[in-house]
Amino acid sequence: MTELGLRLQEARKEKGLSIEDVAEITKIQKRYLIGLEEGNYDIIPGKFYVRAFIKQYAEAVGLDPDQIFEEYQNEIPSAIHDELPSQLSRVQSRKKLSPGSSKLVEWAPKALIGLFIVGALVLVYYLVQKYAGSSPDVVEEDPAYQDRVNIEQANGADLPVESIDQEEKENNEEDQQADEPEEVVEEPKQELNVLETKGSSTTYELVNTDTFELTINSLGETWVEVYDSNNKQLLGETLVQSPKSPNQKQSVTFDMSNEKQVRIRIGRAPDTEIQVNGEPLQYAISPTERDVQTITITFTPPTE
Repeated sequence: MTELGLRLQEARKEKGLSIEDVAEITKIQKRYLIGLEEGNYDIIPGKFYVRAFIKQYAEAVGLDPDQIFEEYQNEIPSAIHDELPSQLSRVQSRKKLSPGSSKLVEWAPKALIGLFIVGALVLVYYLVQKYAGSSPDVVEEDPAYQDRVNIEQANGADLPVESIDQEEKENNEEDQQADEPEEVVEEPKQELNVLETKGSSTTYELVNTDTFELTINSLGETWVEVYDSNNKQLLGETLVQSPKSPNQKQSVTFDMSNEKQVRIRIGRAPDTEIQVNGEPLQYAISPTERDVQTITITFTPPTE
């Protein structure tokens, strides 16, 4: 057991807390807390998480994390950020054009301008021939059509004024009814509301939707754990932005439509993006203030 582990253990006992109590407060697995007390950092996934877990442990037992890091800096591993390989861009040098190619390049714009001018002249000539020489068409009246119009006018003259007014009123009412738009019933929009924020934990409520698709994307390197309504672990691994082996993942997606609740444990919030039904979740606690966070989402689908 290291001096740091002994200091943490003594502070825990002074508070009257068990390992299980600290695990419940910090949401850190019990085996990782035991590893901190015994100085066995190899079981913890990454040096960054060692420092994060020590900070949370110290806060839970009433110690100043900054003072702990200062006093035991020789025992605590420093965080190492993996350098991501940078992609080098190559600029292809331009080849010198041959004399024949140079002439072609020089004359190509002139040829295009000439073709454009010729096309414009042809279009103008066509329009002039089409519209300048045309005259209004004279429509000869069909005698049979004229007789039918005269008969209809004669019949219409015999209608009383009241009948004509009533017919116009009915036509206007029909037109007005046709112009009235149908009422569109808008469906309620999906909402993800914050119910409670406590320490490094936030509880959200998902409403106004009957589907719950959870997607977690890595923007760098982050440890993620996912638990369902029965506290069954669905995921517990490190996600990386640029996987280098088949075992590594950048993104995971779960269909949680049949679950009432899902709990997500995040090791590095700044490098973790959570989406619910394709919409990004907004952290209630700033990732720059809390690297390690616990996100709980309750799901209440609408009833018929």
